[in-house]
Amino acid sequence: MIHRRELLDLSFYESSAFTGSCGSMCYRIAMVNENGGKLLDACSWLGPYAYPQTDPSRMTHHRADFSEEGMEELTCWLNGQVNKYPDQMPGILDVDPYQPPAPEVDED
Repeated sequence: MIHRRELLDLSFYESSAFTGSCGSMCYRIAMVNENGGKLLDACSWLGPYAYPQTDPSRMTHHRADFSEEGMEELTCWLNGQVNKYPDQMPGILDVDPYQPPAPEVDED
């Protein structure tokens, strides 16, 4: 179970993202700017790989207000997500890491 106090102070998210895990679920919380306002974006995915090495199509997102109420909402959402993942995380040798598409090269 994830507790609100484990997710750091709201001011932390002004400059950094927070990552963690609970069972086989990995998660990340970050501030995003949308339509001139600040929101909190939480995403969850099945481990074992970290956020940059996980295919974005395998992540589930939820957004909330950038406030204490929003953090409470994300805490509840994350705890609801935990049960959607298997009890045991796959081994690192059982899952291929995500390889982002190569950037297009301008050939002039």
